[in-house]
Amino acid sequence: MERLAFNPGRGRSSEGDVSSLENGRLPVAATAAASGFIPTGVETLNVAFWGLFAFTAVLFFRPQDTLQLIAPLHLPECTAIVALVALFTNRLNRNLTLVRLSREALGVAFLAGVMLATTPFSVWPGGALNTFTDIYFKVVIVFVLIVNCVRSVRALRLLSWLILCAMGYLALRGVIDFIRDGFFSRGDVNMFRPLVDSLLNWDTYMLFADFQSYLETQELVNTVYQDPTQWSRMSILNVARSGKFSSDRTICEYAQDIWRVSRVPIRLLSQDELTMGLKEEQPIPLSGS
Repeated sequence: MERLAFNPGRGRSSEGDVSSLENGRLPVAATAAASGFIPTGVETLNVAFWGLFAFTAVLFFRPQDTLQLIAPLHLPECTAIVALVALFTNRLNRNLTLVRLSREALGVAFLAGVMLATTPFSVWPGGALNTFTDIYFKVVIVFVLIVNCVRSVRALRLLSWLILCAMGYLALRGVIDFIRDGFFSRGDVNMFRPLVDSLLNWDTYMLFADFQSYLETQELVNTVYQDPTQWSRMSILNVARSGKFSSDRTICEYAQDIWRVSRVPIRLLSQDELTMGLKEEQPIPLSGS
């Protein structure tokens, strides 16, 4: 995958040598196989890749946290097993090894062997073994799937876009969790609950769609705040230009451009009209004053 991303078209094959020549040039598919790079249109995305794609999506977006009905299905494990079975079946049908024995794969396998060999000598052998099975073993599975399934530009592009979209979702989900768990309300989880419920259930003003703009603006605010002179200048200009955002101007433009209604003059009542000619009663002086 590293060669595919940074140096396509170069490298050595781990699948075998290509011996057929045609007019002194290798065919496109043979050249791709020898380099580890498969151009768009030569390789179709098989079940193993879509299993990896589904596994990555479930791993990042975690729909089982929102839909409790599908939590017992163990979607990450199921999608990973489907991808591995499809990968192994496809390679065995082509008389290949189960996985590509690249330098990267051998390095990961060597590290796994070192971890297992040193487990009996650790302070807590049971915990070390659990860490290997719960964390590193899953890393190995993801690595094997990526190395063997992401073999074309199209596959790399699809997986990269999925990861980028997942990063945006995780950032937004982290903000919502911070608000919901009372981080900004000193532990009071009920203070912002109406706000969170309105955003998650019915985002009327589509605030989530502008989340990236909020992040960029906040980053700009943090940068400007480091310069007191610039911060003071922008603050003064912001106050001086706030007259444009008066409610009178807003309602006037609504009436002209949206509602298409004419203005109705309103005459303010005078003080005499408000009091209907009655004079304000004088306070009765207290005796002795």
